[in-house]
Amino acid sequence: MYKNVLLNFFEQDFLTILLEMDDEYQYDVLKQSSYLFRKWYYSSLTDYEGYSPSMLLNKKCYRSDILALGISFHINKEDKDKPVFDIGFQDITKEKHPFVDDLRTLLEYFDPDIIVDNEYRIAEEERNEIYKDISKEEDFYIDYLMLIAKELDLIEEIPSLFVKRMALTDKCEAFFAQEYSVIFETIFKTALDVSTRELFTELNIESRIEEAHGLLYSYLQEHATIEDLLKSLSSYLDDDMEEFFDAMEQNELTEQHNEKLSDVYRIGLLLDKWFFIPFGSYLYMVEPLYASKYRLMIDMNNIYSRLSLDRDTTPAHFHVYTCYSLTRFGKEFVRFSGSVISMQDMASTFIFDHFIANYAYERQQERSEWLKRPRQKVYKLKIYNKLNPEKWAILEIIEERYLDVLILFINMLFNKEHKRAKMCKVGNTQYLDLKIPVSEVIKPGEFIISFKNPAGRKEDYVIENLDTLEQKLHIVYPRVTDLSFSVEEDFDV
Repeated sequence: MYKNVLLNFFEQDFLTILLEMDDEYQYDVLKQSSYLFRKWYYSSLTDYEGYSPSMLLNKKCYRSDILALGISFHINKEDKDKPVFDIGFQDITKEKHPFVDDLRTLLEYFDPDIIVDNEYRIAEEERNEIYKDISKEEDFYIDYLMLIAKELDLIEEIPSLFVKRMALTDKCEAFFAQEYSVIFETIFKTALDVSTRELFTELNIESRIEEAHGLLYSYLQEHATIEDLLKSLSSYLDDDMEEFFDAMEQNELTEQHNEKLSDVYRIGLLLDKWFFIPFGSYLYMVEPLYASKYRLMIDMNNIYSRLSLDRDTTPAHFHVYTCYSLTRFGKEFVRFSGSVISMQDMASTFIFDHFIANYAYERQQERSEWLKRPRQKVYKLKIYNKLNPEKWAILEIIEERYLDVLILFINMLFNKEHKRAKMCKVGNTQYLDLKIPVSEVIKPGEFIISFKNPAGRKEDYVIENLDTLEQKLHIVYPRVTDLSFSVEEDFDV
């Protein structure tokens, strides 16, 4: 009962936001819900107490013989009479672990063989069948299982014409004939090697992989913060982050520090991809925590925007966590200081039902206030440079947003610069103060907005006011809904 109450919060919020999105993208957003669920599951439910759903359920379901609580996640895409998400719980012990079982299940699809692409990834149609038999409906989960299987030499490429095929090796049977705890410990050690290699490869420091042997294991031995991990990694990147974090703590970030912020954020996402996800939500050895309340609406809109612009949604799958600790299960395999306290071990005075009741009440109050907000006008604009009408963008912006935000988006799209203008001209009217609502300058039909681009050159942009819509409360504006050109992947719109 209590599990369903807590998990229903996620499903209700997810569906409320999803149903306000354009129909053509709803299915694709739904397919990526497991990544969003994981972020929610390991994030604080409130802004004032650092209790994540994972921490709450591990506390509520505590038994001395259960070392961690696993989660299965599947999406019901067909039966409208059933809940959209099928979320289950798995008891993690030294003799029973879903990753071991899922690895064995996945390898059954390699008998006699299976077709893979040039990146050794299984085709989507085959993945959809595999999802029915494993615990997580998530592409990255299958990819990680494949990496472990390849590293353990349990699968290999076989001769084939025109397509790549893989099959089981003769080591597979002997591997699964071992004691269960031995199998898991071998997988754990292999995961350390795989994740270190992949992390350093994505950081473009492959040459330093050998000297980083044991790095991730050392992370598991500590109850650490993301700042600790970033400082540790900086020595391999030849980039001392100590001064950066000191400046951030003292609120003395300079322009140079701000430029580094995107690099720090990217490294944080890669730590999630190759450390927190494998050793957290796959192997259940660490308990990550994002100490602030998770903003599901922001992430869903990010995925929606990326889909509408035909961009890769993968960056939206990962999270920069605040801190983490070993689970009771993790302590079975990692030598650690006895002073390390698991975040699973919450205060004995904590009352689960009382917390959930308060959270449900506050949530309902917030929702009521949110729904009372007046819906604003949304302008649907077609924008293009007067000299190049073939290169256009469709932008939706609410009436209260400032004029400088509209110009910021134009610069981001057409000049690839995250900069605002100091003044502009709309039609025949000059504006020196751009902190005015766009409703004061947007006209019916077509008009021209002129300003100096980041290079200092005056540019004229034609804006066609295509339509006036009603605001959708769970959509984040401004948003780009269509483009006649591609946006570079590393450029954030």
